[in-house]
Amino acid sequence: MSMKYKIIIPILFLCLLAAFVFFPGEENYWEVSSPEGQIIISVGTKTENSNGAKSKRLVYWVHLVTESGEKVSALNESPLGIDLASQQFTHDLRFVSAKPICSINEEYTMVSGKQSKCNNKGNELELTFKNNEDSTIQFIFRAYNDGVAFKYRIAGAENKQETVIAEHTGFAVPQDGEKWIHPYADASQWGPAYERNFASRIPVGTRSRDSIGWAFPVLFKTDDCWMLISEAGLTRNYCGSHLQQHARNGLYKIRFPESNEARGKGQPRPESFLPIETPWRVIIIGESPATVIESTLITDVSEPSKIKDTSWIKPGKASWSWLHDHGSTRDFNEQIKYVDFAADMNWQYSLIDAGWPDMKGGTMEGVVKYAAKKNIGILLWYRSGGDIIETPESPGYIMSDPIKRKLEFKRLNELGVKGIKVDFFHSDNQFMVNLYLDILKDAADHQLLVVFHGCTLPRGWHRTWPNLMSMEAVRGAECYLWDPRFPAEAPMTNFAHELALSVIFESGIQHMGDHRENYLKQPEYVIDFLKDVPVAWDETHYIQGEPDNHLILARRKGNTWYIAGINSYLKKEVTFRLPFLQKGKTIEIISDGDNNKDFLTRKWQFEGDDIVITMLPNGGFAGKIIL
Repeated sequence: MSMKYKIIIPILFLCLLAAFVFFPGEENYWEVSSPEGQIIISVGTKTENSNGAKSKRLVYWVHLVTESGEKVSALNESPLGIDLASQQFTHDLRFVSAKPICSINEEYTMVSGKQSKCNNKGNELELTFKNNEDSTIQFIFRAYNDGVAFKYRIAGAENKQETVIAEHTGFAVPQDGEKWIHPYADASQWGPAYERNFASRIPVGTRSRDSIGWAFPVLFKTDDCWMLISEAGLTRNYCGSHLQQHARNGLYKIRFPESNEARGKGQPRPESFLPIETPWRVIIIGESPATVIESTLITDVSEPSKIKDTSWIKPGKASWSWLHDHGSTRDFNEQIKYVDFAADMNWQYSLIDAGWPDMKGGTMEGVVKYAAKKNIGILLWYRSGGDIIETPESPGYIMSDPIKRKLEFKRLNELGVKGIKVDFFHSDNQFMVNLYLDILKDAADHQLLVVFHGCTLPRGWHRTWPNLMSMEAVRGAECYLWDPRFPAEAPMTNFAHELALSVIFESGIQHMGDHRENYLKQPEYVIDFLKDVPVAWDETHYIQGEPDNHLILARRKGNTWYIAGINSYLKKEVTFRLPFLQKGKTIEIISDGDNNKDFLTRKWQFEGDDIVITMLPNGGFAGKIIL
């Protein structure tokens, strides 16, 4: 590991840091830059006046150096700090030491996701402070070429249990921008889940309509940069967080889960034996949406894989009958048809959703046995368990009971079941975080894939537990079935748009939810595309687009590139280039036809020219290029 020192004389920064008061004999300003120097995170000591008394606190800010060489503010002065029930680590911290800035350069592989070979490459600064009780806290800051991450580590006697009362981390976003942000859902029979509509292009600082605030991730666009804020590396000793309702002057602050979530199961504040580490607060920063879309920063800072042999973990596509016919999961003969359909489509799996224990005409075990002969793996739906939700769907109380869960996983493994879909979590509190992690570990011990549904957002667990195929934390198409407002909020898309989603969506298991007969009615070239399109990628590139407008992505698997675009409400002609593509290669594109249910296909030899495609309102296109 290479080491380097950066010595900064405070007097040189007086012109930039006029708001700071420097204390003689103390270090009070530090910074760490990304390997290529375009991202800088700075930390300093600020004096505050409260009721006539002065105190010091740590703050940070982040800068982006643009391609033109201009240094712009990504985050303005933002607060740091955390309080335990027994003591605080927010004000009047005493500086102890700063480790030399160290370089991180770690290569790792991902079984599924946007990129198979990843590089966790950045520079790290660790600062140690003590509070008035002489207890120690470390602040760990990392600067990457595509953003920054930081977390807190509170040391102490390992047998001492503490409760985190509040985390004072904030993100002061420049107010000259707009945001795409998701209201955090209140506790209910079906939530909270990440199933609200995003508020789009609203001014920075806009308050949430609900007192419970905003959910991660949050996307901002200022005059100078694009920025996504989220968290990663969430472990057993903490809860998942969201953001407070008010963001005065663009300052967004951390908020813990609500006390009434999951029907009161678990505590809203984290409790743990020391040492306590917070999740990484992650801020992805770049001059275009490409940085946000292509970044692997969430998995870069997450724990390495806990599964040594991942050869049994196989991403794939699954037939799925429930979305168009809820009762089909209780019909043995219907599930057999979907196994046959998956086999005909060269897919790998078939999902039997809620209600399968009540199957008539045969059993789940019978479907699994039949599917094995077709080389199709069966995935089974489960509730998260316990009494956190009132729903009659079965199976019910297995996942939350560690003894029953392990016995069930053993049984599934012996039957040849390949994976599980677990639904209804309803909180990001520490109790539920531990349930997620327990399910992932026990499933890995029995070689079972996992899909979480009605769950929290992705926080990097699919690096730590690569048997985690997907986290379905969205307001998705199932809302067309029971929410009368949804069609107006999300108008129906056309066939080419839906085909493009097989490339745009990022999931280790892609569930194909339409009726099998609707797929088979499509042109042969569409069926062939759905047979061949991968679900795990070697690399991903942003081509063009913005939220609420359109998006074009290119993804590579082996020697084949796939390209897809989706459109919003207005018909548009898009023109773009593929810089990775050599002349003489054949491109085949399936795009919008004359109406919402028609396709147009064309194939040509690429000669380096622009690609021009017309997309209908709510339309799209998909295609592939063989290298």
